[in-house]
Amino acid sequence: MPKGMVALDDNTLAQVAGGEYTGSVFLYTVRQGENLLVLTRKFNTTVSVLQELNPTVTSIGAGTRLLVPLNA
Repeated sequence: MPKGMVALDDNTLAQVAGGEYTGSVFLYTVRQGENLLVLTRKFNTTVSVLQELNPTVTSIGAGTRLLVPLNA
């Protein structure tokens, strides 16, 4: 979790700033069959942004909880 962030519950929004991504984020639970490529397309983002928002996550699978950008 990025420095200065607080823990989120599902469907709770937060703001992040100061990195590659600045804007709203929400907590997303990865579903069966999803991978980084699927998530980058689904949320219109990049792998580097997902890594920045989730620096302690080393691998993802069903049930992994990630901060993802909320792109309006």
